Amino acid sequence: MRVRGVAAVAAVLLLTACSSAPPQPPGTADPAVATAVTASPSPLDAEPLGVYEPAEPAAHVPCLDEGFEHLAIADEPRASALVAGEGDVGIVLGHQSDSFLCQWAPEALRLAERGYAVIVPNLQIDDALGAMLAAEHHLRAAGADEVVIAGASLGGRLAIAAAAVVDEQPAGVIALAAPAGCLRWDARDFAPHVTAPVLLEVGSRDADLPERATEIAAMLPAPPQLLEVDADVHGVPQLEHAAAREAFDAILERAAGTG
Repeated sequence: MRVRGVAAVAAVLLLTACSSAPPQPPGTADPAVATAVTASPSPLDAEPLGVYEPAEPAAHVPCLDEGFEHLAIADEPRASALVAGEGDVGIVLGHQSDSFLCQWAPEALRLAERGYAVIVPNLQIDDALGAMLAAEHHLRAAGADEVVIAGASLGGRLAIAAAAVVDEQPAGVIALAAPAGCLRWDARDFAPHVTAPVLLEVGSRDADLPERATEIAAMLPAPPQLLEVDADVHGVPQLEHAAAREAFDAILERAAGTG
């Protein structure tokens, strides 16, 4: 699968800027900005955005009629989520920045049918990390003994961030095509605090992400499983490759004690 057109070029440029922008030379930072950044709370102090509760279906989520329940966080109208399935093992699925909840719908339903509890939070909000943390909290509160936190691109970076912040380490972390850093969530800041097993999957011709995956891997306390798929696809479509799908499922099976 090859992405074409001007939009694809813009997406690659944004992705590259987010994942590999060089550090600013010493002495060039605006002192006011530097002071503000220094005074900001640590991203490791992030907390769940709130509590997901059943909510009226949103008309702008076309995959709701496929078997999902719609959740939302009170006073956060855009903080919605889709849930499906139930089981002792739950999985959070974070979508890409250029996508929405339904991107994960086919995969979420497949996993639900296999006996997993699945939640897909909306990350198109300011506090996307808080949404990921709220999703993990929802699975725990619903009875999941083990949780796997996964995501693609933005969602993959946030999966690493969430795993560093949650009270109880997840049974596994899966990051598909995760850029190292962009905006407030730099995987390199969080990776040293993740002790769970980590799977990093990346397309071999997906911009500079193979290099970024190696960079993230080097900062994790324990060597992760690093899988480079021979493809130029980005994020969720990587799972169309047999090796990527097998590695993805293996993390879940180990969490369930069946692998």
